[in-house]
Amino acid sequence: MGLLKIKVNNQKDKLLCAVLADRVWRTVDVKEGVESQTGITVVEQRLFVGGEELPNRERLCSLFPETQDDICLTLVRRPQEQAKWMAQVLEFGLRLREAPPHVQDDRDVVMAAVGRNWKAIEYASAALRADREVVLLAAKPDSRALEFAAESLWADRLFVLNAVQYDGKFLKRVSEALAGDPEVVRAAIQTDWRALEFA
Repeated sequence: MGLLKIKVNNQKDKLLCAVLADRVWRTVDVKEGVESQTGITVVEQRLFVGGEELPNRERLCSLFPETQDDICLTLVRRPQEQAKWMAQVLEFGLRLREAPPHVQDDRDVVMAAVGRNWKAIEYASAALRADREVVLLAAKPDSRALEFAAESLWADRLFVLNAVQYDGKFLKRVSEALAGDPEVVRAAIQTDWRALEFA
C-alpha cells in the first residue's frame, strides 16, 4: 500500500492544503492533517469527493482504488452552531437533550449523538425518530433504542428486518402486513423464539 497525495480545496476550488496520507488512514485522519495545516477543526470539516461526503471512519483504501494516487477533495465548513453542538455531543451524547429544537432536528448532530450514546435518540426530533438510519444506529449497541422509533417505521420492511434482528420481541410493534411476512418472522424468532406469539 502506497501513499495518497490529497489536495483539499474549498467550495470555490481554491487550494487550502495538501496532505500526504497512508492508504490505511481513515477520513478522520485526513481531517486531522487538514486541521494541523489550516486550523479548521475536525468537527467543522465535511470532506467530499464528487458529490459524496466521505464517512469519518472509512479507510482510504476502501474509498479509492490502488491505481489512484492523487485525490482532490472539497472541504465544506459546518456552520459554527452546528460545529459547536457536534463537538458537545461527540464528547457526551446526552447533551442533545439541552439542544434547541432545531439542533435536535439536525441529522448530522443527532447521528453523532446517538453514535456516542444510544439514549440520545430520546431527544431527537420526531422527524429523526422516523429516520431509519438514525434509529438503527442508536439501536446497534442497545435494542432499547427501538422503543423511540416512530410508528411509521414499523411499516418499513427494511427497518423491521433490521429491528427484529436486534431483538425479536419487537415483532409485536410491526404493521399487520409485516407481522405475517415469513422473512420478518424468521428473523425475529432467530433472536428470540418467543417472538412467534406476535406473528
